[in-house]
Amino acid sequence: MPFVIRWLDESQFAAGATAAYGIVLGLAAIGYTLTERAIIACNGKTSAVARAIGSDWKGWGSIALYTLAVPLAFVSRWIAIGLYVSVIALWLIPDRRIIRVLDAAD
Repeated sequence: MPFVIRWLDESQFAAGATAAYGIVLGLAAIGYTLTERAIIACNGKTSAVARAIGSDWKGWGSIALYTLAVPLAFVSRWIAIGLYVSVIALWLIPDRRIIRVLDAAD
């Protein structure tokens, strides 16, 4: 990640660097999703974790936005960066799923 961020800075957000940044972020999102699925597999599909995660629209939406942003970086790097910022905003919105499931368990 630091390499790609440095490349973005030194290239002044060149299309290739912007796309590479999206690839790194997308791979991190895939890693997060795989970890989440492994935790659910260990605890069962009816566990509190599985109920809290649900369909994981934030996770899948992030992967979709990164997948869309990478080729768009070669069309307009600012659109790609806007999509990266959109993913950040998506995750800054408080997610009440886990709190709701934990409250129901009490």
